[in-house]
Amino acid sequence: MSTTRNQLPAGSDINHDSTHFKQSLNEFIQLFYEERQSESRYNNFHKELKRIEEKTLVIACLKRRIWNPWASLATIKKYITTMKELSEEIEKEKENREIIGEIEEAKMNKEMECIRKELLKIEHQLRDMRLKKEEVHKCLLNLTKRHQEAVLYPFNY
Repeated sequence: MSTTRNQLPAGSDINHDSTHFKQSLNEFIQLFYEERQSESRYNNFHKELKRIEEKTLVIACLKRRIWNPWASLATIKKYITTMKELSEEIEKEKENREIIGEIEEAKMNKEMECIRKELLKIEHQLRDMRLKKEEVHKCLLNLTKRHQEAVLYPFNY
């Protein structure tokens, strides 16, 4: 069963093949966008696919041949190119997110180190204040004891 470039084999259903290809393509696109970051990029990608489809249909109508636009080699090449570009863009985005994550982690580690140093300073200050408090308390007890002795035995001093 030989076919030319713009013809389909004799038992094939154009609408079924077109629908199946569109469904497969949409599933493929959905896989790419499960973790999509921006709705606008997803919409732009779909607009580009629609534009290519409409352009192919217009060309087919102008040539007065209605055939399956999804079977056009040029259209399929455009889709493959678009998908490769999208794939590369997603990979770059993942790499950028990883780099940004590493930078943020480094910043957080630096901030944590500063906080630890500040905490150590405050702990030393607290320890010093407690020691001074104990000295003051001992001095106060000593003065209180002397005062009581002076009151009880005024002539010994």
